[in-house]
Amino acid sequence: DIQSSDPRSMEVVFRCIVLVGVLFLALVKLGHGYSPALQLLSPSHTHSATRRPTFAALRQHQIASPAGFSLPSATPLNPAVVRPSRLNLPPLAFGTSEAPEVLTSRSNPLVKRTRALHQPKGRREQGLILMEGTHMLQECLRQHVPMLRVVSTPDWAQKHAELLEQVPLGVEHRLVTPELLAAMATTVTPDGVLVIAPPPDHHLHIPNGLVLALDRVQDPGNLGTLLRTALAADVEQVWLGNGADPYQPKVLRSAAGVALALPIKRFESLGPRLQDAREQGLQVVAAAAEAPTAYWEVDWTRPTVLLLGNEGAGIAMTLRDHVDIEVRIPHAESVESLNVAVAAALLMFERRRQQQAP
Repeated sequence: DIQSSDPRSMEVVFRCIVLVGVLFLALVKLGHGYSPALQLLSPSHTHSATRRPTFAALRQHQIASPAGFSLPSATPLNPAVVRPSRLNLPPLAFGTSEAPEVLTSRSNPLVKRTRALHQPKGRREQGLILMEGTHMLQECLRQHVPMLRVVSTPDWAQKHAELLEQVPLGVEHRLVTPELLAAMATTVTPDGVLVIAPPPDHHLHIPNGLVLALDRVQDPGNLGTLLRTALAADVEQVWLGNGADPYQPKVLRSAAGVALALPIKRFESLGPRLQDAREQGLQVVAAAAEAPTAYWEVDWTRPTVLLLGNEGAGIAMTLRDHVDIEVRIPHAESVESLNVAVAAALLMFERRRQQQAP
């Protein structure tokens, strides 16, 4: 009976009622304008495998990541309300609407697998190559390279939304912090995106134009420049006798992506391949400093294999038996020899000059 209750007890009840009312009003005020975000965290959403929040829904609010950067915003949201790391979402596949998790830990297996692609052993074991930068992604799209995974920072993804829309359906997309992307890349200052894909699988036909054969070219920068120049000079194929890996990241960057379009084949030894080419009617031309013939005196319009050697040792002696003509590039005596990429450019474009001559 309230009327017979002790005044002190009534005061306690009254204070409890007031406290409940204040808490209720505070909750209403806190939840005002954030109902979509609060719905994302409701049990029916966070514990259901079929009702996960969509990427589009998350992008309507400011969502702070554990690393301090954020996705696009239309309505401010307290970072404590929604964090991608708490949603435990799978990686985003292009063509789906699920929100990707932002990876922050270097112990994530994806980091180890990606870093392994820096080395030839990792590329061989995984059957994948690593390409870095926006330009490489553009080249992959332009050449229809079958990509496996795109890794980017949220900031890069925001700035290149139109480019990401061109990525084929089913390609995996992972978001990582800038620090984690830097740990996965080979460049000192990556621009925000990596592409992981199988290496190109070109089927070589019998050439009837110009082939570039490189014997143990070691420097990745030289090889990348050679490949880029070869494509510009209408070279049909490139044959490699060991040397630098054409699909290592530095070569791909130096070649500006053209290594993806140019048919390239590595051989344990170029000797048998050169002999086959001669039997098929191709002439084998090699550069030599003391050769009696100047390079413009050769008929480059014939089907030709241009053979160039290692930066220091030149062409292996075992390959000289397969050479039909040796040519020289006249230059000042103050220089002992030309860089292999520079020499190759002169020789390859001499063919174009002769073809276009009246």
